[in-house]
Amino acid sequence: MSRADKIHTDILRFAFKVELARGASFIASTLSPESTAAAVAEVLESFVVDRGPDGLEDFRTLLIQELKKRRCVNAAQVVDTYSRIRLS
Repeated sequence: MSRADKIHTDILRFAFKVELARGASFIASTLSPESTAAAVAEVLESFVVDRGPDGLEDFRTLLIQELKKRRCVNAAQVVDTYSRIRLS
């Protein structure tokens, strides 16, 4: 990752700080695959309602990273799969 890319990512992480913390916490707290899928849908769709679709791909990427940091690899995969299906 270049220095410019890292700076861009840091700016986005700061801009989405509240949404990332809330979304990752909500998704990580789910107990079943069904509740995880529902939480992912709610978080991503709420982001679009609140901020519009333009930043969704960047938010999705950062959310996946945040979930992996929390050792929620399965939830990160659900975010990735959900986004690919919805964005196709």
